[in-house]
Amino acid sequence: MYLAIPLLYMIFGDFPSRTLLKEILSLVTVGAFFVLLAQFYLSRINIVTIKGQKFSRVVKLHKILGYICIPILFLHPFFIVLPRFFEASLDLMDAFVKMLTTFETRGIILGLTAIVLLVLIGITSLLRKKLHLKYTTWRAMMQVLKF
Repeated sequence: MYLAIPLLYMIFGDFPSRTLLKEILSLVTVGAFFVLLAQFYLSRINIVTIKGQKFSRVVKLHKILGYICIPILFLHPFFIVLPRFFEASLDLMDAFVKMLTTFETRGIILGLTAIVLLVLIGITSLLRKKLHLKYTTWRAMMQVLKF
């Protein structure tokens, strides 16, 4: 269901036509974003969703979806630059570095902040036990990083 909403929006929205590569990259990114939003429904907060399910299965699904979505969203800036490389013969690294070092727009600043927070959430999720964090400490830290 979470992937159907962005797919329907992309199909029925009044957008200018783009190349197949741009459409695929957009669908992957928007789909990952919506699945990441679905993570809120796969947590202890939403008792209605997890009612009747073993919590261990819900946590396992939550982890799998998170480990899939975070790398896709981390690659989002690359997905923006990649199609332009094929169309305008731009130098890929120059365009990528310019995008990451230009702080003139609010979208770039918010995007870089989101990527840093995503990386922190991903690293702490993967390395929680190696960092010797208690589950309650890690969970509180994750709640702070999400908002």
